[in-house]
Amino acid sequence: MNPDLRWFHGYPRASGQLVCQARLRAMPADFVVDECMDVPLTGDGEHVWVQVEKTSLNTRDVADALARFAGIKPASVGYSGLKDKVAVCRQWFSVPVPVLSSVDFKAMVLPGCVVLQQQRHQRKLRTGAHTANHFMIRLRDVVGKPGMIDARLDWIRRQGVPNAFGEQRFGYARNNITRLLAWQHQRSRKPSRHVFGLWLSAARSFLFNEILYRRVMDGSWCLPQVGDVMMLAGTHSVFPVEAVDDVLLQRVQEADVHVSAPLWGEGGMVASGVVAALEAEVVKPYHELVDVIGQQRVEMHRRALRVCVPDLQWQWESNRTLCLSLTLPPGAFATAVLHECGVMVER
Repeated sequence: MNPDLRWFHGYPRASGQLVCQARLRAMPADFVVDECMDVPLTGDGEHVWVQVEKTSLNTRDVADALARFAGIKPASVGYSGLKDKVAVCRQWFSVPVPVLSSVDFKAMVLPGCVVLQQQRHQRKLRTGAHTANHFMIRLRDVVGKPGMIDARLDWIRRQGVPNAFGEQRFGYARNNITRLLAWQHQRSRKPSRHVFGLWLSAARSFLFNEILYRRVMDGSWCLPQVGDVMMLAGTHSVFPVEAVDDVLLQRVQEADVHVSAPLWGEGGMVASGVVAALEAEVVKPYHELVDVIGQQRVEMHRRALRVCVPDLQWQWESNRTLCLSLTLPPGAFATAVLHECGVMVER
């Protein structure tokens, strides 16, 4: 059975029904992302870290341009995470440059890209090295009652939102999973490691979303059950739930720990009892995805079902324009917050 690649409007909302419609990304400046990097650069070493501001460009577009400018292979360029294309994004890259060489990346010409600063460092920039992403999102042509929208945003600030993967994880027209299944059926030549990795990541993300939203529907997405695997906030540390007591519930209330679900793969800590049965039931229709993930011997990881946004702020710039400001940890998607806001986004 092929996955039903519905987008978020097909998924339930933990906080209630749709409260408004709005237009997102009417222009790139309506979606601004600042990558928060807390790495003290040494000023020496064989890597040059470059901060850029890109507009309407993919992260790979910039990485490839930096590689061409430095005369190296694109795979040698490091970055912490992929950023939105239809947006204004400030993010870091690392480029290997021999110590005795000098490259002024500000001289690089790439429409839509401005180099803000560069500095040497001793290590390559690795995936997930940033501490957070800060977003400024402007919603235009808002239709809905401001009081209801304000109440929903306040609920989100207090409760957090389901930590779903956004549509960009699934590729253009959400074809990444379709292409993975086509490759599985035809056994054609495997694409590049990067492309195949995107396909596989999309499949695991889809299964996670399905489990997450099953638990949104039954109300258990942030309520631990015996058999769950809990994740310590801000870490990858996990522990099994053998009993649900007041201490655990208090830790959940304080957002110290979160219920987690699997990013499908082998090994790792797994759920037990009724939780394991629920996960198996959810993924059963997608056995082809489970099979291809298993064949690739991918290591299983856990992901929290909830992401908190305690710094969420908003301002009505007019009666039909709403500006949001929020910070999310690496791997969390602003579009998941917008979905929970009750925004039915029109593009």
